[in-house]
Amino acid sequence: MIVFYIVFFFILICANIIALLIELLIVEIENMDQLREVVLLDVQRVILDNWDYEKISSAISLIKNKFKEVEISGGVNFSNFESYCLLKPDFISVGTITNPKKSFDMSMLVERQ
Repeated sequence: MIVFYIVFFFILICANIIALLIELLIVEIENMDQLREVVLLDVQRVILDNWDYEKISSAISLIKNKFKEVEISGGVNFSNFESYCLLKPDFISVGTITNPKKSFDMSMLVERQ
């Protein structure tokens, strides 16, 4: 009987750890097709990376309908920061603060089996 309780509590602890990891999941997406897939998942934050300004508003509406946090990154600088604030995301990343040099954008796509 003691073994049963030990196994039970071990499974309970593992389940809680997995639940915490899932709640901390942050996904960076690049287009509306990826967004439609991601809003169905249980993630905490969705990062809109290098999106056209015109498309961000509709993306934020879709994300907020699913009670997820929104972060905007890529293409944000000091001259356009205020206009991005008007879209009311939860977070905005401004790379020019920490990385003033020229950079490149790299993506690693993962496909579901």
